[in-house]
Amino acid sequence: MNGPTIWLMVSLLANIGMAVALWRFVRTNRQRRDELKHRQQAQIDDKERIAIALEGARLGFWEWDIATDSFRLSARSLAMFGLTSDEEVGATHAAWQARIHPEDLPVVLAKVRAYQENPSEQLECEYRVRHRSGVWIWVLDRGRWLGDAGRQLIVSTLLDISSRKEMEQQLLRMAITDPLTGLSNRRAFNERLQLEWERLKRSPEIQAALVLCDIDHFKRINDTYGHGCSDEVLKHFASRLREHVRATDMAARIGGEEFAVLLEAASIEDAQVWAERFRQDTAATAVVCGEVSISYSASMGVALLDPRLHSVEQVMQQADSALYQAKRQGRNQVVGAQVFQN
Repeated sequence: MNGPTIWLMVSLLANIGMAVALWRFVRTNRQRRDELKHRQQAQIDDKERIAIALEGARLGFWEWDIATDSFRLSARSLAMFGLTSDEEVGATHAAWQARIHPEDLPVVLAKVRAYQENPSEQLECEYRVRHRSGVWIWVLDRGRWLGDAGRQLIVSTLLDISSRKEMEQQLLRMAITDPLTGLSNRRAFNERLQLEWERLKRSPEIQAALVLCDIDHFKRINDTYGHGCSDEVLKHFASRLREHVRATDMAARIGGEEFAVLLEAASIEDAQVWAERFRQDTAATAVVCGEVSISYSASMGVALLDPRLHSVEQVMQQADSALYQAKRQGRNQVVGAQVFQN
């Protein structure tokens, strides 16, 4: 081949090589764009799936960048507390703390500090947060450390558990409350009495007294007027009792027609004066049940919670003995148990 022919072939091959290289470059770029688009779409899909999952589980979340003290609530969390924007909360963790119930805040802060010191532990806490309306919303807070060498971030989910807490409170009230009268029941009273007994043993200079009350001739009331009216008598007695006790005292229904009162900061004389005043009030009132008016009275036994006794059961026995002495002496009376003698 002559010279021109050779140069023509070389030029042709060079052009073909450049075309191939260009095609490969374009194909590679297209593949990279497709891969990037796929990854971006996958990230969008993941975020959408996470958002759907959070919404389905009725979960909000918050995130806190500790280094910058930047705090943010999700839209779901904002709605949970009746808010519309982060500005109503504040952009710092301190502003978030201001919305937490004062009784719960120390526990929450202690758990957050412990979690910062040991992120391998689980951050989980139940506490109350103030709603925009002023009511308190119970939340379950479960957090996770997402920090690294350059960033310290905690992300946590929030679940409204107010309904569950209300149910727990209802069950607790049922466990410690007499359903007919609304007073505390025997179990709750015995627990409180034991606590008071332990307190007096530690501080014998403090005094407290126990009063046992029994409605006189209750069986006769029940037989004469029926269960409905006898229940009204019990409720009436409980309501009068509730009006006579102080906030620091405790009144309970501990049996059929038997009631008990714990009087704090009361000597045996103070307790007898209180019991006599309540006895007179009871005898002076009547219960209207249908077309009948039922007058009734009560007998009462008073005993001092003296830590020199062997047990709180011994105090109950003293008050019970005094009560039955009042019954034997004609009812509608107050009898005080003999003060412990060395």
